[in-house]
Amino acid sequence: MSSEKSIQDKKGPHHKQIRFIAGAVAGAVSKTTVAPMERIKILFQTTHRKFTWASYFSEAHRVYQEEGFRAFWRGNQATMTRIVPYSATQFLMFEVYKDFFPKKSTDSKVTHAVKNMIPGSLAGVTAMSLTYPIDLARTRLAIQTNKVVYPNFASVFSHILRDEGFTALYRGWCMTVIGIIPYTGLNFAFFYTVKEMMEKKNIKTNAILHFLMGACGNVIAQSVAYPCDVIRKKLQAENFYKIEGAADRSAVNLATKTGTFEMIGRVMRNEGMRGFYKGIFVNFIKGPIASGITFSTVEMVTRFLKNYYY
Repeated sequence: MSSEKSIQDKKGPHHKQIRFIAGAVAGAVSKTTVAPMERIKILFQTTHRKFTWASYFSEAHRVYQEEGFRAFWRGNQATMTRIVPYSATQFLMFEVYKDFFPKKSTDSKVTHAVKNMIPGSLAGVTAMSLTYPIDLARTRLAIQTNKVVYPNFASVFSHILRDEGFTALYRGWCMTVIGIIPYTGLNFAFFYTVKEMMEKKNIKTNAILHFLMGACGNVIAQSVAYPCDVIRKKLQAENFYKIEGAADRSAVNLATKTGTFEMIGRVMRNEGMRGFYKGIFVNFIKGPIASGITFSTVEMVTRFLKNYYY
């Protein structure tokens, strides 16, 4: 019996349900941990301000002084509303899509990795599409500073639907798909390919190794996908800045929307190539931490639930 088959046998009858629950828990834990870093990063991504570490910490100090400590988690309620179903769906669908790409003992290492990457990419696109409007709402809440345009999570949806229309809830979706395919694909491919190689060689893994594997995969993935995230955030935030800067909200023209390629050109003109990587150094700290926590938590919760049920 091949090692791949033996690993499959260990999954048990409720494996997909367990991964769904584990993904939900992992997403909530990881995003809450890195929420302060994410909030400050978004404030830079959605404006033309030049990013430096000095300006980053200066902005963090300003948020603390003017808005209070809890402001670092502004928009985190929306993040939880998004990340719990997103992460749960992502890990569930990864298991579902993996069934369409069965592994064989004769597969090369590259083929093995591809059979992890394709389900990872598909799982990411599926989960992202289901939760995208919530992500847009979270971005709008996070970029609010002293002038509050949206008093709460529900008001974001009511204002967008009333002033901008239903399609505005999916502003930046296409660019997100372009970014999510390599991002989740590489993340899942790196983590599970390395993990399965270790299991094949009877090397025991633990939470620390899972954290490091998830972190390393994230560094590789976000290096490829980060510019797409910048464009997505700018598209999501555009109408908010129109409203925030207007004296009369009713006079703001929200029908005129910047296209994806137009936004790419605008970033290139105003900020240069560096504009596509604004805040990436924060992500090289935040992203690996979040990804490491996510994958290690998923494995821990999976093991705990299997021991409980079986």
